[in-house]
Amino acid sequence: MVQDVVESLEFAQMLNTRFCHDMAGPVSAVNNGLDFLQAEDAQDMREQAFSLLSLSASESFAKLRMYRIAFGVAKPSLESPVDEMKEVVADYFKHGKITLDWPPRPEDGFQEKLMNPVRQMLACMMMITSSALIYGGNITVRRIADGDTRLIRISGEGQRIKDDDNLRNILIERRNEPELSSQNVPFYYARYLLEQQKMKWDVKVEANHIIFNMHY
Repeated sequence: MVQDVVESLEFAQMLNTRFCHDMAGPVSAVNNGLDFLQAEDAQDMREQAFSLLSLSASESFAKLRMYRIAFGVAKPSLESPVDEMKEVVADYFKHGKITLDWPPRPEDGFQEKLMNPVRQMLACMMMITSSALIYGGNITVRRIADGDTRLIRISGEGQRIKDDDNLRNILIERRNEPELSSQNVPFYYARYLLEQQKMKWDVKVEANHIIFNMHY
């Protein structure tokens, strides 16, 4: 069962490995910027060094905020403004090749707050979608209300979509991989959250598009 996988010690180790891998780049750049400032022969390039420090620190902070929502612990009943989530996602993407299209206000009377489980799923799906856009692209978020049914649709469009076996096996075909790895951990975690909250979902992958529909 997916729950058994996620609650295992090995899963925690793999998730930590993935987290350290993702944070290594921007944190290392901060360290490089500090080393550069301390070099006696680089005093005439202090402006570039401070620019590198600022950019790297900003990227590190943006990733930490996103990971805190996706993988952190919070009360399920906790609600947060949609605009706050939108700001976190926008900051996460601004350092890469992804553009975000998320309207400032819903056109369908959707509530302006998100329950914590929904925020977690949004963060996970955003990261999975962006990793599928090999050369970057655009991600759109739409919230749709139809009677008692509520749907969040995350669409990624780019020059090429990664053909990921983990995405196909774990989230589309809903099979379990024989071994855990730092590559398939995010997909298992996303599926675990969906199943825990009894949410219905579907994923569609085409040559230039990937679409997540999350019903709740």
